[in-house]
Amino acid sequence: MPQDPNKNKTIQEEAGLDPEQWQPVDAAPIQPGVNNGGAPPSPSGRDPYTSGPLPPNFGLQTDLVKTDFGPNIPQHRLMPIPNNAALGAAVRSTVEKVIQNTTIVQDIVQSTPTTSAPTAQPFDISQNLANTQYVDEETFYGVGVAGFRDDFISFTEGVTILSNGVSLQGDTSWVADPNQPSGISILVVSPKSAPFTNPGIANFFLSSNGTVANAGVVLFKGTPSFGNLGFLGASANWQADIIVRVPTPGQANFCFRAGFSGDFSVLRDPPTDGAWVRFDTAAGDTNFTWETRVSSVSTTSVQNSIPLDTAFHHFRIRSIIAGTILFSVDGGAETAIPANISGNGVYPYIQLFNRAVSSSVQLDLDFFSYIARTGRT
Repeated sequence: MPQDPNKNKTIQEEAGLDPEQWQPVDAAPIQPGVNNGGAPPSPSGRDPYTSGPLPPNFGLQTDLVKTDFGPNIPQHRLMPIPNNAALGAAVRSTVEKVIQNTTIVQDIVQSTPTTSAPTAQPFDISQNLANTQYVDEETFYGVGVAGFRDDFISFTEGVTILSNGVSLQGDTSWVADPNQPSGISILVVSPKSAPFTNPGIANFFLSSNGTVANAGVVLFKGTPSFGNLGFLGASANWQADIIVRVPTPGQANFCFRAGFSGDFSVLRDPPTDGAWVRFDTAAGDTNFTWETRVSSVSTTSVQNSIPLDTAFHHFRIRSIIAGTILFSVDGGAETAIPANISGNGVYPYIQLFNRAVSSSVQLDLDFFSYIARTGRT
């Protein structure tokens, strides 16, 4: 095995230095931290090798004067918080807010469910019927909801009604029957110019021929041959909203009813069963009157009602407890009637009659809606 020729040489011999050319150096012993002048002087006059402890305020202290640190060094330590009271309070406030926000984020993360989001349920306004009055413009229909809404914006141009079963098309379908048609020379239901606040008006105009009183018209949805709304009197969570006006100032000798009737086998005045709001000069009414009726026996009330005038009025008829019907006008206090509540199936309806042979009468129908939470699934 060949031998390494440099194995036994010193470093100087390996570097090719002639030991005979070495010269001794006379210098003081090396002492840590003491400059013995052994190193050549710095051309800038500064000693880049000088070191020392981190100064208390990062300023230019005596032991750093000869270093290359300039005047842009920050004047305040990072940690710990200095003894300056104002500065210490500001730093503590910031630190506390950071800690508090961190805790809040942790709480949110910990309280956030890790399960998948629940399936969105369809909005069903009828769920609020037991507690609040629904807004007409927010009617939504789901499987468990029944109802309709008619603003009469689309309505059949002037129709003369002199025979039974005349179809009238509003936003939904209606049927009109005259009462004693031989006593009516003109009975017209037609659109009418409407203000912005009450768009869509169906105007009922009756002109008597001067020989028959108590002549008029009945407008209803459905017939005895078709389905009705069910037994409203025995049910809860349903509501009707009706907006009408009597446009003729001082109109006398007339009757109107609006609500629900269970009697269409004969167009009786009044029906034998139902619930409605009425104004009937033959009954001596001066206020709009609430009426429930079963087997031709009525319960009436004018509590929380208002006198007749020519303004539009919003009548609400509803039930949140089976067997009790609530009446109100223009969002006012409700009046509860728990007596003479019909258990028969009923239909939405409106009646208008004259009460004198020479009376011509009018009624403006602006809105009619019905909604119910049926419990159907």
